Amino acid sequence: MSKDHKILIIKPSSLGDIIHTFPALSIIRKTFPSSYIAWLINENFKEVLEGQPYLDEIIVFPRYVFFRKGVPFFKELRKRGFDITIDLQGLLRSALISLLSGAKQRVGFRDGREFSSLFYTHPIDIAPGILHAVDRNARLASSICGGIFDTDFTFNISHRAVRKIEKLLKDLDVHGQIIALSPVTRWSSKMWVEEKWASLADELSKKGVVFFLGSHGEEKVVQRIMKMMKTPSFSLAGKLDLQELAAFLSRSRILVTVDSGTMHVASVLRVPIVSLFGPTDPDHCGPYGQERGVVKCDIRCSGCYRTHCRKRECMKGIGVDHVLAKVENIFGREYP
Repeated sequence: MSKDHKILIIKPSSLGDIIHTFPALSIIRKTFPSSYIAWLINENFKEVLEGQPYLDEIIVFPRYVFFRKGVPFFKELRKRGFDITIDLQGLLRSALISLLSGAKQRVGFRDGREFSSLFYTHPIDIAPGILHAVDRNARLASSICGGIFDTDFTFNISHRAVRKIEKLLKDLDVHGQIIALSPVTRWSSKMWVEEKWASLADELSKKGVVFFLGSHGEEKVVQRIMKMMKTPSFSLAGKLDLQELAAFLSRSRILVTVDSGTMHVASVLRVPIVSLFGPTDPDHCGPYGQERGVVKCDIRCSGCYRTHCRKRECMKGIGVDHVLAKVENIFGREYP
């Protein structure tokens, strides 16, 4: 690879997957400091790349209007003259984007899903022992960058977002440490019991000010939990964009969460995390570097990766006492 190539990183979604790619971006930029690097991303996640110092351009992919606007989009993409695409999504759609970009060199995982590797000129083998998505992405980048490897999660929070959070906390007259809870995720199989969230929040409210987080559409779940509580709390569900979420998490003492994008944002910011896992494997997609905060109820079908489950035994088996014990283990004597 030339030092001044035009490079396109393809990682359209989701929030956690995008964050898992930051170290790979760092490796590429530090190896090729004078190259032009762009990132193709879905519109609803573009804010997470705002202020990213290693990028020259953010290209928004019109995912939901692919067939109507796809032809003019790819014509414009080809005009940009990218020399190299690095597909870190590893799906048929992302591999096709790589091909239609017109880049002569197309890099991706050899074991990518949906036969995606057939569209790469340089399919990369990753050692089977490397499980976490962060390490897999970094190893792929390292393989084309002369072996350099690091885990730089550089993530800049905008001044706009910081100012909004400071004003919000001032208006709410918040004093003491902030305890953030993120109880909702897209997979119903990853959801914890709402009554347990309420009991946990009541216990944690003795230690600080409890805030519930969530994206648009998740407000109803949070409101149900808050109605079951005996102590006051605040809801920011549906009220923060991605930059504001990061600014709020940076002010938090701890985040308690299910496997979600919010968990990965907190991980980048080095916020202490207690994370509840059931159908997904924390060795692959857990909060990077915060394994001690993982709570699991190990049963035969744990790690099944089913998005829906009627029984949800792996999540229902996690007790409030298990979560509280992890909180106290993280904070130790510093915890009030």
